[in-house]
Amino acid sequence: FMHVADAGLPSITAPTLVMHSRLDHTAPVACASRIAARARAQVLRLFDRSFHLLSVDVERDMVASEVGTFLSRHLLSH
Repeated sequence: FMHVADAGLPSITAPTLVMHSRLDHTAPVACASRIAARARAQVLRLFDRSFHLLSVDVERDMVASEVGTFLSRHLLSH
């Protein structure tokens, strides 16, 4: 299925935020970089201390803030 998802990334037109942890033991950080590049993401944010589940790990407050900032910036501009 990854090839299907990868093929569709260039067709994304919505503002895109990609977040990933450098310590993710499930998916390498290179995956986030590829997704961000192929989807032309406005923001690629890498975290240094969390693992795969960013939203519940030690940097969850920074993750929530990043999402809030991104949504505020893009929702208010439309």
